[in-house]
Amino acid sequence: MNGGMKVGGMAGGMGLPVFRGRELNQMKRGLHPFPLDEAMKALSGGTPRAIVMTMSEGQWDVVLANAYELGWILLELDEDERPLRAYRKAVA
Repeated sequence: MNGGMKVGGMAGGMGLPVFRGRELNQMKRGLHPFPLDEAMKALSGGTPRAIVMTMSEGQWDVVLANAYELGWILLELDEDERPLRAYRKAVA
């Protein structure tokens, strides 16, 4: 992706993880599914309250990775902007 170069250099100074190309790809494969109906409730201001970030099908970058690490819900949309899947970092 970027030849292993540091991505999002400023993020590390803000207390967020700094991901490299290979790490981003591995993280995308390991996303924790989140119930779509719960994501839609959060999107409409219901419970659970959460920040929701939309993404295209297959999209993955450092912004999405950091949002996921912060516990935001990632809502994957198809090309017609219909919700397909949702992801949220599992809380231990």
